[in-house]
Amino acid sequence: MLISAGERRSLEVGSPVRLGDVVSTDASSWVELAVGESPDPASSSIAIIRLLPGTTFSLRRLSDLLDADEPRIVELGVDEGSITVKVGKQSGRNEFFVVSPKSALSVRGTAFAFEEHADFSRIAVRQGSVAVLPKGPLLSGLIDGRTANPVAGAVVRTAFAFAPTVRAGQEFSLGTAAMEASEAAYGALLVAAERAQSDNIVLEEVEDPTSVIASAGSDAERKLRAALSAYRSAAISSASKTLSILDSMRNPTLGYEPYTVSSPVERAEAPSAPRAILWVKKVSGRPIFDALTRVGAYVVGMDSGGFVFVLDAAGELKWSSKLGSLALTAFGQSLAVASATEVLVLDGETGRESGRFSFGFPAASSYAKPISVPQGLAVATIRGITLLRAENASFIKEILVEGGVVSPPVLVERELACVTGAGSLVFVDPSAGTSSAPIPLSLGASPFSPRYRGGIVAVADRSGRVIVVSVSERRVLWTRDLGVRLGSELEIGDGRVFAWGADKTLRMISISDGSDAVPPIPDVASPPLLSGGVLYWGDSSGSLVIADASTGRVRKRLPIAEASSVRPIMVAGVLYAGTSGGKIVKVDLSR
Repeated sequence: MLISAGERRSLEVGSPVRLGDVVSTDASSWVELAVGESPDPASSSIAIIRLLPGTTFSLRRLSDLLDADEPRIVELGVDEGSITVKVGKQSGRNEFFVVSPKSALSVRGTAFAFEEHADFSRIAVRQGSVAVLPKGPLLSGLIDGRTANPVAGAVVRTAFAFAPTVRAGQEFSLGTAAMEASEAAYGALLVAAERAQSDNIVLEEVEDPTSVIASAGSDAERKLRAALSAYRSAAISSASKTLSILDSMRNPTLGYEPYTVSSPVERAEAPSAPRAILWVKKVSGRPIFDALTRVGAYVVGMDSGGFVFVLDAAGELKWSSKLGSLALTAFGQSLAVASATEVLVLDGETGRESGRFSFGFPAASSYAKPISVPQGLAVATIRGITLLRAENASFIKEILVEGGVVSPPVLVERELACVTGAGSLVFVDPSAGTSSAPIPLSLGASPFSPRYRGGIVAVADRSGRVIVVSVSERRVLWTRDLGVRLGSELEIGDGRVFAWGADKTLRMISISDGSDAVPPIPDVASPPLLSGGVLYWGDSSGSLVIADASTGRVRKRLPIAEASSVRPIMVAGVLYAGTSGGKIVKVDLSR
C-alpha cells in the first residue's frame, strides 16, 4: 500500500515512490523498490531495497540525482519491520542513510539486512560496512537539519566518524540501554560546534569537522567515545535469517527486473463492535504518535513519520500534510507545528500556512513543542525559550537560559516551568524575560515535560526518576527512582502521580509522599488519560480500559480497532484514541 499526499492506493509494478511517500506491507506481501538515477526502469540504480512482510517504509530525503555538481543524498525511513538492501558504492560527500525510531545508519556501499523491533534494531552485513548510531530526539533533530545547517551537519558527520561499524559477516543489535549517554555526547558535540562557529570557523568549508569539534582529549571526544563504547558488533547469528534474501536480489547496476507486488488487504471492522464505537478511521500505515489533540471542531493526529491528519466529527479527513513534524500544539483555530529547525502556524480548518519562524540552528527536536502563553507561543530551544506571535509565528524575543531547555515547558500561572540541560528546574517569566534561580533535580537525559496541578510541579526522565516540586516554596518535596524506564510524561491529579512505564505498567503514586497508592497495574499499552476521576488507557489486546483513578480498579473494557499508541483525549464526553496501526477511534462513553 502506498500513502502519498495523504491518499492511499495500491502499488503496481512500475509505480513511482516520491519524496515523503510511505509504503507498507501486510503480513502476506512484500515489495521491491529501486532508487534510480532516471525514470527509465531499464536503467541501473543506486540501490535495490526489498520490504519484507509487516514493514512500514518511507522515502525521507532524495536529492537531485542527476545533478553531478551536488552531493547525492538518499535517506530512507523504517518505522517497523525488515528490509534487505543492496547499495552501490558511495563516494565523496554522497550520503545513503537509513533511520528508524532507535537507530541511524550510514552506508558506504554494501549488502545488508535491517530489522526494527519494538525493543531493538538489528543490522546484519553480508558485504561492505555500515556505521550505526543510537538515535534519540537530539540526533533526530540534527539529522533532519544537517543539510540546511552547517552546525548540525558537522555534528552528524563527526558522530558517524566515531560510530561503531558493522562489517561483512557481522551483526549488531542496538537497544536503548546507553541512549542517554549517547544523547549527552551529541549535546557536547553540538556545544563544541556552536562554539567553533562563534569563533568564525566556517564549518561547511571544513573537510574534517572532527578535528575542530572533537579533537583528541577534548570533552566532546571523551564523552562520545565513552557513550559509543557500549556498542559492539558480533558474528552473524541464526537470528539474522533475513540476510539470506540478499543472495537472491540483483545488484543495483544490473537493471530492473519486475516482481509481482501484493498489496495489503483492507479488513472491515468487525460487525460486532460495541455501540460506543462511533467510527474508526485509518489515516496512516504508521502508529499515531506523540499525542492526539483538537483544533476547533476537529481532531488532530500525527503519525511517527511526521504526517499530520485533521478529521471532522464524522471521521472524514479534512486535510493532511507531510510536515516533518516533531511536535504540535493546537490553540484556538490554529496549529503550531515544530520541525527540527522551524515552527509553522497553520489554519486548523484548511491547513494553510499563516506564518513560520526559522531558528537558524537545530531546535531541541521534540522538546520544541510549542506552548500557548498569553504573549503568544513559547518554544523550547537549546538556548532557552523563544517567544513568537501566535498569529504568524513572527519573533518577539528570546529568553536565554543557562544550559538551554531540554523539555517542553508547562505554563504555571504566569510562568513557564522547564528543565535545563543541567537537569535543573527553572521558572521563566515570559513578560519580564527572566528566569528564576535553578532548582537542582539531578534529572538524567531526555526529561519529559513537567506537569502542573494545584501548586505542584511533577517531572520525570526516561530512566524512571520522578520528582515533585512545590511551586510556592520553590523546593523539592520528594524524589523517587521507580527502577523502570518511563515511556511518557507523567499524568497528575486527584492526589496521584500516574507514571507509565516502558514495561507497560502503570504506577499510581501518592502526591504527598511518593509512596505507592496501589500496586503497579500491568498491561497498560498506552499513556493514561485522567478525566473526571476516571482513567482511560489501551491494553495489549486492543481494548480501551476505563478504570477508577483512586484505586485503579477496572470498570469496563471496550474492544477497539487495535492496541492504543498514544494518550487518549476527551472532548465534551467523547473520547478519541490513536492506535499502533495508524487509526483514530471515536468513542461515545455515554453508550
